[in-house]
Amino acid sequence: MFIKFQCSNPQCGKPITAPDEYAGRKVRCSHCKTNMLVPENTQDEQAQRLGDYELVRKLGKGGMGTVYEALQTKLKRRVALKVLSSRSSKDDTFLARFEREAQSAAALNHPNIIQVYDICEERGHRFFAMEYVEGAT
Repeated sequence: MFIKFQCSNPQCGKPITAPDEYAGRKVRCSHCKTNMLVPENTQDEQAQRLGDYELVRKLGKGGMGTVYEALQTKLKRRVALKVLSSRSSKDDTFLARFEREAQSAAALNHPNIIQVYDICEERGHRFFAMEYVEGAT
């Protein structure tokens, strides 16, 4: 996913979009060349959508990507979306591993294993939707 924010230079203020894995890192405004930190999250991030899924909030981040709480709008159910990072999306090994993880979990049916509902790609983002369970990891 992406973090949308504005240049911190008051004379510029141009919109900037950075991959969410850049949160907390320094970036340079392409308009005025001002260096600034990418914020951890923004209001715009809360309103993002991926396909039929409306992102609600970030739940966590791991080595392969980020997990969001989302609303599957057509079925009106809460889900967890595991979104592969932009960096990992370019690596065929990670892509194969990501797909195998989704397929393996979808093949299992047990009360102690999260159900996988769907695997998708939208606007260059690869993700899978899974059962949302409230509580600790």
